[in-house]
Amino acid sequence: MRIRQFSNLCFAAFAVLIMSGAAVQAETIRVLNWSNYIDPGVVKMFQTVSNIKVDLITYDSDDEIAEILNSDQAFDVIIAPGRVLLKHISDGRFERLDNELLPNRINMSREYRRVLSRRNPNKDFPPRLYLEIYLWGTTGMAVDRAKLPAALADDIDSLALYFDPAKIKQMAHCGVHVLDAPEEVIPAVLNYLGEQPNTTDPQIIAKAEDTLMAIRPYIKSISSTGMEDKLADGRLCASFSWAGESMRAKQRAIDLRNGIDIHYSIPIEGARVWMDLMTIDSRAPNREGAYKFYNYLMRPDVAASISNHMQYANGNAAANMLISDALLDAKVIYPARSTMKRLYFVPRYEGETKEVADRIWAKFKAGG
Repeated sequence: MRIRQFSNLCFAAFAVLIMSGAAVQAETIRVLNWSNYIDPGVVKMFQTVSNIKVDLITYDSDDEIAEILNSDQAFDVIIAPGRVLLKHISDGRFERLDNELLPNRINMSREYRRVLSRRNPNKDFPPRLYLEIYLWGTTGMAVDRAKLPAALADDIDSLALYFDPAKIKQMAHCGVHVLDAPEEVIPAVLNYLGEQPNTTDPQIIAKAEDTLMAIRPYIKSISSTGMEDKLADGRLCASFSWAGESMRAKQRAIDLRNGIDIHYSIPIEGARVWMDLMTIDSRAPNREGAYKFYNYLMRPDVAASISNHMQYANGNAAANMLISDALLDAKVIYPARSTMKRLYFVPRYEGETKEVADRIWAKFKAGG
């Protein structure tokens, strides 16, 4: 057995760091992150050993985080989608990281940094100077195999399961869900139609409309929250969703022993891959505290605990030996190189492209 049994944080050795006389926490840091996107035990232990309170401010969509970053709000540590943060890398919003205050950066993967560099639209501002990878994953399909009609068994790993009206209709009776995220779903539709999924051409984006409207009668739920519980307890039988949520739903169903068998797949046609990054706000109210928390997040045991809890891969190369066997061996979380070749990044929609996508999505959500 590999040495990865870290279902709980092994921080007992750090108890000596607790300030024995501290009855009240003297400092606070503001951390901006997706909702429910960190192991609560990680936050709790940081607060215990550092005597710094973590004030979590959360958001639920790319549009929401983009609006926040364009406001005058200040945070200490920011965790957000790469395609959003990379757009702000040249506007002075982020701190140029001081490596002397971040000794744990040595643990981070150079391979993933190279991926970020290739994605960076502004070569005068290398991402490695401002950002590190928090978690990364894919957007694919989760299906309860126990409820999948036998006629669809061969399509379980194909986008046709969702975007062929004749096929998705057969699952409508047990509850089909899609993310409330046009930049997740529209590229998948285009991929199914044989178009480039990462296009920003508004005329190509518009081609997704007919397919979306054709499947709309068979969609029960359009939301970016709540699908994990609903998959696990049987209120949904299929979800076009993120890998981590799907894997957590699978484990919860196992724990409930309710016979639900969640299968998450990266579609054979390909899927979106995304990276959520972390940075320090250049306007951080508590710069010293921000650096302490940022450095803490890059500890191998901390990164592994977040991955084990969230069921996502991270950017910490030194954490691998602390990640659970089940997660590290899951090919949908750590895909093989042959699968990685089928993955694509999606740029953020802007201008006319966003207007077209938003119009299509509003019509889709309204049902016609």
